[in-house]
Amino acid sequence: MDAVGNGASHLKRFGLVDNTVIALSPCLQGIPVAADDVLEVGKGLAANWSLTSLELTRCHVDEAGASALGEALLVNHTLRYLGLSHNPLGDNGRGFGREPSG
Repeated sequence: MDAVGNGASHLKRFGLVDNTVIALSPCLQGIPVAADDVLEVGKGLAANWSLTSLELTRCHVDEAGASALGEALLVNHTLRYLGLSHNPLGDNGRGFGREPSG
């Protein structure tokens, strides 16, 4: 199984793709995740009300993935931490994952 396939397995194992989250703070740090899988996580976050943190540092999250996660955070109010450091987020994706001010 390649590294990206391995990342997809981890997403499924934690229930991040089908919104059956089994860990409130899954850490996928350093596990490469395919762009399509990150988009699915974004969709799942939009409907998830139990996940409190998600570590995606060094998971190859790109600008489209950051955008999908950012859109999900507009409606998800339980996630308090989203780790996205060391990812190729691009200029438009850099604002996502920061703590809200105020």
